Amino acid sequence: MSILWNSTTLKKIANAEGNMVWEASGIEIDSRKIKKGDLFCAIKGVNHNGHDYIKAAINNGAVACLVSEKTKLNSNIAFSKVKNVLNTIELMAKDLRNRSTSKFIAITGSVGKTGTKDMIKMAFSKIAKTHANESSYNNYIGVPLSLSKTPIDTNFCILEVGMNKKGEI
Repeated sequence: MSILWNSTTLKKIANAEGNMVWEASGIEIDSRKIKKGDLFCAIKGVNHNGHDYIKAAINNGAVACLVSEKTKLNSNIAFSKVKNVLNTIELMAKDLRNRSTSKFIAITGSVGKTGTKDMIKMAFSKIAKTHANESSYNNYIGVPLSLSKTPIDTNFCILEVGMNKKGEI
């Protein structure tokens, strides 16, 4: 399992302050989808606050949490604190894009983005290591999250990109 993110990189790209050194093999915003070794990103939204799910994320295998609020975390739980978790995920996406040697393919349009992305991923997966956003993660959260999850040794990254206002893409 390769390391995708660590506390040193987050300090460099987002001025993250943390309580210990950590390394993560992936990232996730849903505590139910955490895989052992992931960084849990606690996004504060309109309906849910990811900070309320930190304990569940740790119990599911997260090695560290990216937070924007003071939390009552046990001192043996690694965390990195930033001003805004979503903005930090965007910085992570840009950083990974700059480090990656992958060929990137973006799919957009009014109809058929997910099916087209899935077909291209299936075809390219036959010839090389390929990554694509899961489901239809094509919005302002899903695209940076998907980019931030791209394994560094990926040959092709297929991203479905949607928009809901002019100038968003």
